[in-house]
Amino acid sequence: MKLSTISEVGKFMFKIRIRRLHSEEEFQQYNKDYIENGSFLPVDMGWMKRSKTTVVTYEGSYIGGFVECCPPERSLADMPDGLREEIIRRECGSMENVQENAAFWIKRKGLTRIQKSILQMVVWAALVFSAVFLTRSKYTVGVSNLTSIYNLYCRFQGRIIYSAPSKLVAGESYHVFLWKKSQFLSMIGMILIRFLTNQRQIKPNSEQLLQPEQMPVSHETELEVDRIITAKNNQPEHLG
Repeated sequence: MKLSTISEVGKFMFKIRIRRLHSEEEFQQYNKDYIENGSFLPVDMGWMKRSKTTVVTYEGSYIGGFVECCPPERSLADMPDGLREEIIRRECGSMENVQENAAFWIKRKGLTRIQKSILQMVVWAALVFSAVFLTRSKYTVGVSNLTSIYNLYCRFQGRIIYSAPSKLVAGESYHVFLWKKSQFLSMIGMILIRFLTNQRQIKPNSEQLLQPEQMPVSHETELEVDRIITAKNNQPEHLG
């Protein structure tokens, strides 16, 4: 690594701060930055207030962040009623054992390539540290509605427990990923290694990206989907 690169890394990291948000004004600013950096939906203010919102700042400006909530609300909203509880109960025991990590973002513009790499490392390290040491939940869920996020979560060994066509983005898929707390411990070293080796992200193509019919959804999940759909189809219609 060149001396100029080391200097840039040092100066950038020295000015980075990580903190929790608490005020209405802070939540509104987070929401604004989240939308400007690629979100399809604004963050519900009530949900943010019930959750733990973590932000990364650089010289006072928000440059990334994430929101944690237990039990999960936002992330699992697009799963069918009934199936949601069945899958979580089977995989995690109960909803109380699971937290969601949602509204994840990093700043898209105004940063150098090295700064973006550092920022991604810092946000993920903060996310992992919080999930392991600052929560009682044994599991964490996250969702993707974009190929880029899908590839990112696959890189960090997320296991898909549900997938369906995305309701937000035409032609994309909605995936629910699950991580155990013990899994996150090994991810800290992985994050550092990926940064140091400057490994390039996967580019989605037909060979690298699993198509919906190839998703590693368990056989039990497929049977459960069929059972619930059949049960709903057999229910009598209620008029009036």
